[in-house]
Amino acid sequence: MIPSVVRLSPGDAIALQPGGPVPVAGPEPSPALFLVHAEDLAGEWEGALAAVLSEEERARAARFRRSEDRDTYAVTHFALRLVLGRLLDVAPAAVPFTRRDCPGCGEPHGRPGVSGDPLHFSLSHSEHLGLIAVAATPVGVDVERTATAEAAAPLVGSLHPTERAELGALPGPELPRAFTRTWCRKEAYLKGIGTGLSRPLSQDYVGATQEPAAPPGWRIADVPLEEDDMAAAVAVAVHPHHI
Repeated sequence: MIPSVVRLSPGDAIALQPGGPVPVAGPEPSPALFLVHAEDLAGEWEGALAAVLSEEERARAARFRRSEDRDTYAVTHFALRLVLGRLLDVAPAAVPFTRRDCPGCGEPHGRPGVSGDPLHFSLSHSEHLGLIAVAATPVGVDVERTATAEAAAPLVGSLHPTERAELGALPGPELPRAFTRTWCRKEAYLKGIGTGLSRPLSQDYVGATQEPAAPPGWRIADVPLEEDDMAAAVAVAVHPHHI
């Protein structure tokens, strides 16, 4: 799985037709990925904020202290509604969001979805970037700024033993990028299964080398970005009956 990314822009916000199918390559599901640069759409969401974003989304956006973080949150959620609205053939403000039950505790704060599960999606944002994944099966995505060596070092010990060994074999200067790559893969997978970071980071092996690994029933891929200081990954279920 070599993912390609569509960058959303104000002129052609989404390269999808209303009600269009989620792309599938061969027998295995292939996620559609959409990259959002907050500066591209910042002027777009302000006029549509009240009409498109929910009251909860507007309240969460307002809680961010930095205007840059507020813009990124609002823009990425606005873009998510545009993408899903096109695919579901409904107005963006009318996308029927739901929450699955958490696999760990059973409470309704698991993986987000839409009523009836006609498709699956995931959203991540960091700094000025947002990344949206849509697939025919459960999917997770994560984007992160490359961690500093100081930030990465204490977290390495929480990873899978094989990942710790792989990171420990690298020269020191390579650790921040390799750790961030591993973290993105891990979080994408955990978002895909619906547990998020409540599941121990040491439980699942996703690989810390150039080639990602994946637990049974899943595929994981690094997402290519133009930004050298950012990393991203996507995880998609290939056998949904395992979920």
